[in-house]
Amino acid sequence: MTSWFLKGLIVDRETRTTLYEVMDVNPKATEDEIRSAYKRRAVQLHPDKVRQRGGDVTSAAVAEFQRLKEAYDVLNNAER
Repeated sequence: MTSWFLKGLIVDRETRTTLYEVMDVNPKATEDEIRSAYKRRAVQLHPDKVRQRGGDVTSAAVAEFQRLKEAYDVLNNAER
């Protein structure tokens, strides 16, 4: 994922969504809120969890989880 800034928000170039939207948090979210959102979304999107629920793990699903992980890495570092 390549990120860039737009009006102060970090944006995913591929999907044109902010990393906050990927994480499903408010741009003013605290570090704890970001961590909590990551854990919640990771359970929903992680390929192993999807497979356990009987879902198909497609390349799009793997890419979405990877985008979530990268968004968390960027936002987690931005908070420090």
